[in-house]
Amino acid sequence: MSQELKRYRIDTKNTGFVISNLGKDCKPLQWVRELTENGIQAIQARGIDGRVVWRKHHDSLRRWGVDKLCCVDTGSGMSREDMREWVGRVGSSGRVMAHDQNYGMGAKISLLAEFQEGAEYESWQNGQGFRARLFYGDDDQPVYEELGPVDPSEMPKEISKAGGYGTVVTILGNSIKEHDTLQAPPGVDIPSGWLMREINKRYYKFPAGVKVYAPHSGQTGLLEVPGQEYFISENCRQSGSWELESLNCTVHWAIVPPSKKRESRAWQFGGGARIGVLYKNELYGLHNASGAAAILQNKCGIVLEAGKIAMFLEPHNALPDTQRSALKVEGDDLPFDDYYQAISENLPEPILKMIATKLKESVDTKRRVNKMISRIYQPGGIFGRRFVKVTNQNGKDTGGETINGNLFSSNSAHKNGDSSGNSSDSSSSSTSNKRQTGSQESVAGKGKNKASRKAKDPGQMIPETIWVNGSSESMEGHFARFVEAKNLLIFNKDFKPFKRIEKDWVGRVRDDAKETAREFVRSEYETLVIEAVVAARMNHGAPSMDSEWLEQQLSDSSLTNLGMLCYRQEADISRKLKKFLSKDNASSETADNKTESQ
Repeated sequence: MSQELKRYRIDTKNTGFVISNLGKDCKPLQWVRELTENGIQAIQARGIDGRVVWRKHHDSLRRWGVDKLCCVDTGSGMSREDMREWVGRVGSSGRVMAHDQNYGMGAKISLLAEFQEGAEYESWQNGQGFRARLFYGDDDQPVYEELGPVDPSEMPKEISKAGGYGTVVTILGNSIKEHDTLQAPPGVDIPSGWLMREINKRYYKFPAGVKVYAPHSGQTGLLEVPGQEYFISENCRQSGSWELESLNCTVHWAIVPPSKKRESRAWQFGGGARIGVLYKNELYGLHNASGAAAILQNKCGIVLEAGKIAMFLEPHNALPDTQRSALKVEGDDLPFDDYYQAISENLPEPILKMIATKLKESVDTKRRVNKMISRIYQPGGIFGRRFVKVTNQNGKDTGGETINGNLFSSNSAHKNGDSSGNSSDSSSSSTSNKRQTGSQESVAGKGKNKASRKAKDPGQMIPETIWVNGSSESMEGHFARFVEAKNLLIFNKDFKPFKRIEKDWVGRVRDDAKETAREFVRSEYETLVIEAVVAARMNHGAPSMDSEWLEQQLSDSSLTNLGMLCYRQEADISRKLKKFLSKDNASSETADNKTESQ
């Protein structure tokens, strides 16, 4: 007896595990993008102008006893059958699914990955509404539950004005009765106005005929969310674009100087510098403020005025990943290092001119500090012996080992592994140098490679310095930033702890010496930070002082800590400015000194 052979459609058995696993790849707040995009596409499908409105659900307190955030669109809406197909099934969509379209895991995955209680859907067509809910059941499996028709009196005003078409998605959160989803989720840096900033962060602009609204900082009234292009085009001084032809990428740039007049709205877009990737009006991996400035300064060659730059990369051969959280080129990550290198080699003339103008304002402190640094780090000086990297004859690191030795050597020293040294104490120095030579040969592979020490010259490590307004370099909250590629230290003259000290000392001296006082105060802090930079770079390569350690020492945070020190600086500044003090301050200081000596 022959068996009847059948064909079956592949189904998912453990849907909860699949959704949970896919949800791990979703970035925080991905659901905001997904619901916004769904609303935009529903409006486009209807073919008339419409709105996507993020706001408080109008009946949330009565129904759930706590505020709930909802997303309302005036698009084509869904029937009961549509909701069952598009909301109740994983991988199903009412739109075209293709790699260059809005395919992906969508709102279902990103919502369930974030919220145990999921969301409630209410959708209207021709004035008739239906309600359903998507959530995790007691067995940790996703559940789609039909809740029945919606009373016409509950129709939102936006949908009523749009002729009875549209959809409302209400975020229920992790507790129906307790979770206020109108408030910023955990991990949001600035809770006030978080939703508006998140949407502006994800969108460059919106399609014609679509307007998006969200609560402003008070979480009550609504403001239009126009996208990054609006803010840049309204406020930029110059803009343009150029092609990186070998990388198949267009670079869009704009100079957007800070302005008090614009600060009232700048918070909505993420202030200061910005750099990200553009794809079909959406932005991926957008960096703002200090994060963007660090990339522009260290990788793109915009060493100064980075806080005024907006730059967007538009690769023409990239496609979004499944979670719509990153762009890929044939499955691989975007070649950002190649992009940044090409940008640094082809900066537009207006940006180069802006940098050059700012550099002219720099005060050259290198000669003054060089004398101090060389005295401290010269052979026999306070730190005259340092760990230095051991390299072979080709200059390659022999494996990260280090030896102890002087930083400087004569031209004839250390040739072909001959460490004769240049010390006047020939006996002890010769013995010491022979031991060092033996150590080098051992480290380099027992004589297989000719080893030499890579001597570090502190004079070459002393950076140039410049003082800037913190907002112009997106350095708010930071005192100093080191741009290694240009060996440049940028100081924020608006950093509050430093500014208080500077203001105090400028106020103490005679009127004809106020600029001198300002220069002395800045000089003290420059010297402090410069020495920290040089010392970190000199010590790099010693045991436990690897590249990760160096990066930490030269970070904005570490250098900013130095800007908050005042005890030692106060004494040094006092000594240097004593003769410039005004009569009242001089008398006061004399009295203080007498009291202290008694």
